[in-house]
Amino acid sequence: MLPGGSFGKHAAILALGTAAGQGVTFLASPVLTRIYTPAEFGAFAVFFSTVNVLVAFGTLRYEFATPLPKDDASAASIVALCFGALVISSAALFGAAWLWGESLVALLSLDAPADFLLLVPLGVFGFGLFQTLNYWTTRKERFGVLATAKSGGATAAVVAQILGEPFGAKGLAGGYILGRLLGAAALLRSGVVGALVRSRIEILRVAREYRNFPLYTLWATLVNALGTQAPPFLLTAFYSQDVAGFFALTIRALMIPAGLVAQTVGQVFYPRASKIKDDPAEVRRVAERLATSLLVVSLPLYALVGFLGPDAFALVFGEEWRLSGEYARLVAPWLVFAFVSAPMSTLAFVRERQGQAFLITLYETGLRIAALWIGSRYDSPELSVGLYGAAGAFITVFYLGWALRLAGSGLLAWMRSMSEYLVGAVVFLLLTGIVNFLGCVIFGVIGTALLTGAFVAWSWRKWLWRYDR
Repeated sequence: MLPGGSFGKHAAILALGTAAGQGVTFLASPVLTRIYTPAEFGAFAVFFSTVNVLVAFGTLRYEFATPLPKDDASAASIVALCFGALVISSAALFGAAWLWGESLVALLSLDAPADFLLLVPLGVFGFGLFQTLNYWTTRKERFGVLATAKSGGATAAVVAQILGEPFGAKGLAGGYILGRLLGAAALLRSGVVGALVRSRIEILRVAREYRNFPLYTLWATLVNALGTQAPPFLLTAFYSQDVAGFFALTIRALMIPAGLVAQTVGQVFYPRASKIKDDPAEVRRVAERLATSLLVVSLPLYALVGFLGPDAFALVFGEEWRLSGEYARLVAPWLVFAFVSAPMSTLAFVRERQGQAFLITLYETGLRIAALWIGSRYDSPELSVGLYGAAGAFITVFYLGWALRLAGSGLLAWMRSMSEYLVGAVVFLLLTGIVNFLGCVIFGVIGTALLTGAFVAWSWRKWLWRYDR
């Protein structure tokens, strides 16, 4: 129904594929939480966070440059550069895990065998390869292929994790690796193999031309990864592997919708913004429209989490996981804004402001780690998670304002343009809070559902349907 080649059509195709994969992941979560323990989820969270931190070194973040060259030959050389870096870095990581596995397990306070860390190099290679081919496929605007790869990889990962239950945390990690590798194999259909340039001179040329990515984006990504992936490490060290597991489920469940929209919209927005970057009025219009649309979706979604989190988690994942719902309530305000700001972050690449983005990320990471540490001084996991969420909310609002300024707008200008919606949102939150405070559980659930439905119907009709396709 959408025009061919339009932003909306590309986003819709990619959203359907991503939603299918995320839907499988979400539907399988109640099964996984009943066959794996919080401690095993905690070990997997440490593995996942380690992979997400180290993958930045795996590709040196050159994959982000893939959509930028005007010709496919240069873009294919970037892909070849990333692949070579991945092979070297994964081999080095495997050697380190083989030699110092026991020491690293003890350092991380993990209740897992030493050979568990041998899975990390495979995870880095699989994730890095998928990311590299992902950006090539985005450049070629083959969003159908990308959607299939995302949904197929997620399905394979979930099936492998269920079948891997006898292996404990290794089953969770192995399923993740298999899903990434199969997703990358599906992306090879985008034609990158035939386009690869094997000339070392050409590869060195693109490495020099786009050196800002390893010089700035690499370190910004690493620092950001340390901030976002620090909780499993620190919660395990400060409290226990169980606490890390409860928090891991919170993030796993809540980041499914956020990840769906951020990845989908961000991947379509990035090449679109690159093409219109010389038209300031159009960049501002598209950026403000995007931010408004994302806020209209995120606010009611995470308001439900804030009001119904503990009961919802206990119902869906089992009573043992109610604490994850309490954590979800604490981080919901942060995720409202993260939902909006994440897709806007690509404006830093478009405007070549990687240096400023790095400084913001450095501040963000320090703030997040400090929040977790302060909570640990009072021996309170709830305080640590709450302060972590508050720090995240503060920095994402700041980052959103900065991204809007890069687009020629600003946080206050954007808020003034949608002041009526913000007033409606405040009324909605107050009424929902009163209903949950004064009524019993059943009354609170029904009242919250009715108020959310009314607010969604009003806001979506007024703020989303008015936009042309």
